[in-house]
Amino acid sequence: MARGRAHSDRVKAAAIAALLAGGTVCGVAREHNLPKGTVSGWTRQVRSVRPKKEIADLIASYLRELLTALTTLAKSCADREWLTKQDARELAVLFGVMADKALVVLAAIVREESEAMECAPQ
Repeated sequence: MARGRAHSDRVKAAAIAALLAGGTVCGVAREHNLPKGTVSGWTRQVRSVRPKKEIADLIASYLRELLTALTTLAKSCADREWLTKQDARELAVLFGVMADKALVVLAAIVREESEAMECAPQ
């Protein structure tokens, strides 16, 4: 049996889209003027349709290998002899891409931490 007020499919879809885009429960609830409990329930529904464990394991493995490769590449970039043999334009692109990727990882960590703090009582 449903409790509280029913929300339109449009509101629910917008809130779920915001969650899938990386929004926090508290942020989405505030943005759409919804109870946190409602958004939290929708989050559980979204999580229930995540990929099967095998796919999740492949994604985790891929990310692990990618981060290992990026770490190896970063170590190569610290080698002065290797650096002097590289084209400046190509190095600029390489460093730009590496910095962008590092910022994406950091943003994900910060988002996770801020969600935990955002919902804490003040």
